[in-house]
Amino acid sequence: MLVDAYYCIAYWRYLREFAIYYKRYTTLIYANDKHKIPIGELIATSTGVRNKLTLAPLDGEISACDHDFNKLSLTPSVSLFVDIPNNITESFYQGQVYVSYKDTVFQPSCGLRHATELHTNYEKQFEN
Repeated sequence: MLVDAYYCIAYWRYLREFAIYYKRYTTLIYANDKHKIPIGELIATSTGVRNKLTLAPLDGEISACDHDFNKLSLTPSVSLFVDIPNNITESFYQGQVYVSYKDTVFQPSCGLRHATELHTNYEKQFEN
């Protein structure tokens, strides 16, 4: 685990140094799909991850909707076009942010969709 952490930190540093050195020719973009946002359920929803004890009547039934079956869920996709700083000690988390929402059922995440979103955002960023 510690070896992996070392290589991850080293890679992250080398990436930033590369971006600074070739700043004139480089565009640094962070992109990520965030957690699904459930919409439309007005009842308790259980993930089943943290099963905790619950107070309930002896003859009562504890029930909750399954988290995988919602009426609708949206997945936000976030892309950050980084303003590459002049020094590695400065922030690499400033720049233009693009957010889009996808219907999780009809617009699932895949490589082609990510490439299309990246191309669209790239055109918006550099339209001049």
